[in-house]
Amino acid sequence: LAVAGACAATWNWMLPRALPPGVDAVELAEMRLPSPRDPDEALERLVNGNQFFVSDYFEIGDKRRDQQHRVTLAESQNPFSLILGCADSRVSPELLFSAGLGDLFVVRVIGIIVDPRSFDVIGSIQYAVHELKIPLVMVFGHEQCGAVKAAIRVVQENIELPDAIDVVADSIRPIVEDVSKQAGNLVS
Repeated sequence: LAVAGACAATWNWMLPRALPPGVDAVELAEMRLPSPRDPDEALERLVNGNQFFVSDYFEIGDKRRDQQHRVTLAESQNPFSLILGCADSRVSPELLFSAGLGDLFVVRVIGIIVDPRSFDVIGSIQYAVHELKIPLVMVFGHEQCGAVKAAIRVVQENIELPDAIDVVADSIRPIVEDVSKQAGNLVS
């Protein structure tokens, strides 16, 4: 198991358009291989998938999204990475990493706050690592996080937010207070 903070086979496929700069046909073919069980290979798959996304290359001809694969997934799953990310609707790990169905086990929670008392989040992570034998756990943050913005408002405006949002903001508060002492933008 590895924690990140981000084989070859012949496959018959046709490229609908030119590959983006910095991405070659071998990397595209590797995206179609079965789930890697090695943490380094899993991380490489995520990085390559993100290269496709950043290059606006969505036509990866992925058999991991077709009807036959969906039927196979109904029987069991074999994801190669757990993505712990924010619940923000703008950051979909499956799209950002050009992943197929069943490739990623995604746990999303506002502000990526994992409270030890939150058994649903902790249980999901433990299930993925212990039962599914996922080799890579990636904690996936993003810019302009609403939970961070809420915590900043709590500190700067000395306000209370509704119930559960206040608990999340309170978890982030110590970091906001420390960072507030430094120059620069608190949210980027």
